[in-house]
Amino acid sequence: MDLKIVSRQKNPFLEREEIIFEGQSDKQTPSRKDIRERLIALTNASQDTMLVKKVENRFGSHGFTGTAFVYQTADKMKKTHRAFALKKEGLIKEEPKKEAAKQEEKK
Repeated sequence: MDLKIVSRQKNPFLEREEIIFEGQSDKQTPSRKDIRERLIALTNASQDTMLVKKVENRFGSHGFTGTAFVYQTADKMKKTHRAFALKKEGLIKEEPKKEAAKQEEKK
């Protein structure tokens, strides 16, 4: 996977850096996890503060583009983004549903 950063812009109000990237892959569009790991290596960011917001593939080619955010602290990232986005990135663990817990208590 080839990945390069197209632009980096600081956003002081949200205490983050907004990164636009593009890349080329051999077979299929890489997973968010793979892209995130590659961006962490390129930016020297912490795993707890990087969030891949969007990945779009180009129809008919192996190219893709996307947006990622690097926050100054993990707490600021958790306050800014909703839980489902953080779960999708694997930054917070899924809590068991209340209904499943109630069913287990009945047994």
